[in-house]
Amino acid sequence: MQKKKLYDIIGIACGLILLLVLIVSHVQANNSQKLDLPGDAQTLTASAEGKEGPVEVEVIASPDQIFKVRVTNHTETDGIGTNAVDQIPNAIVEAQSLAVDSVSGATVTSDAIKNAVATAMTEAGIDPAAFGYEAPAAEEPAAETPAEEPAEAPAAAPAEAPAAAGDTAYVPGTYTAEATGMSNVVVNVTVDEGAITAVEIDGSGETPGIGLDAIPTLSDQVLAAQSAEIDGVAGATLTSNAVRTAVAAALAEAAAETPAEEPAEEAAPTEDAASAEEPVEEAAAAPTEGGKVTVTGIGQGIDGDVEVQVVADESTIYSVEVVRQNETPGIGSIAVEQLPGAIVAANTFEVDGVAGATITSTAIRNAVKSALEEAGFDPAAYGATESMTWMLLWSALAAPA
Repeated sequence: MQKKKLYDIIGIACGLILLLVLIVSHVQANNSQKLDLPGDAQTLTASAEGKEGPVEVEVIASPDQIFKVRVTNHTETDGIGTNAVDQIPNAIVEAQSLAVDSVSGATVTSDAIKNAVATAMTEAGIDPAAFGYEAPAAEEPAAETPAEEPAEAPAAAPAEAPAAAGDTAYVPGTYTAEATGMSNVVVNVTVDEGAITAVEIDGSGETPGIGLDAIPTLSDQVLAAQSAEIDGVAGATLTSNAVRTAVAAALAEAAAETPAEEPAEEAAPTEDAASAEEPVEEAAAAPTEGGKVTVTGIGQGIDGDVEVQVVADESTIYSVEVVRQNETPGIGSIAVEQLPGAIVAANTFEVDGVAGATITSTAIRNAVKSALEEAGFDPAAYGATESMTWMLLWSALAAPA
């Protein structure tokens, strides 16, 4: 018995000695890691403005190597900005570069992390350009001069050029115009004789957390600039461009030098335009069997035009087929698969959209509406007909219990 107790004590002692050895080894390993840092390595901190506020980082670096990057504090959006917080620091260390790709959908947060690291390096006397960093100032001119602007300039020039000079005269009132961002963006610009006094922007269809959040800032920018020449919001380029275009159109209409009413009055009496449209309408609406016509229409989707082919007569939609689209697989493509059948079943384009694919759903509905109008039909005339109602009722009654 005493011998067994002795063995037990020896076993416990060996276990304690082994545990002590492991602890000492771990401490020595940590110390050796710290000692591996060169003498010119520094621990740095800095912050940069993210989407929802400052993004603070801690950086361990020397003039020729980045050892660690860590985001220590932020208020970025969960599931969007946090994706960049999780991925960008490790990407910088692995690439030994600040010129890493931003996380899709979290560009502002990605840039904030990279800018904060660059600021920390600069304050410590380390050149961030040695790690591929390009200052934001170098990128701004490209972002502020999109390729679309030259094409838009002729229409907007009458309002924009005098506005910069401060001598534009407006006809007081509220003017409405619209342009396409991620969806339809509508602006109401109120002016007195020489200034913009109020701006209201309806961008309810823009992307939540990105374009939708940019609307208040864009409205303030228009009031401050007193023109359509605004900086826009980083990460919301499509929404920013839509606001610029719509505001420019509204101001052009408000400018006393180029009243919008005169061209409309001159165009109204000309019968050539109206007569020129008639053959197109007749050709598009040429009836086939039983008075049906086959006609196409186009709506603006998330990734380009969505084109549909519709077979209909003046009261019934017989078929809807999406013949051309480039929508996102697994998101917009779901609306492409489901909505045409829903429109035919309901006999109207005014059906509920597919959850998560609002823009594609709206594009299909608008395309069907456009096709019906192209055929010379009244889109508002469609809905469940009496014969369809009886057919559905008979089907329900005839179905087996």
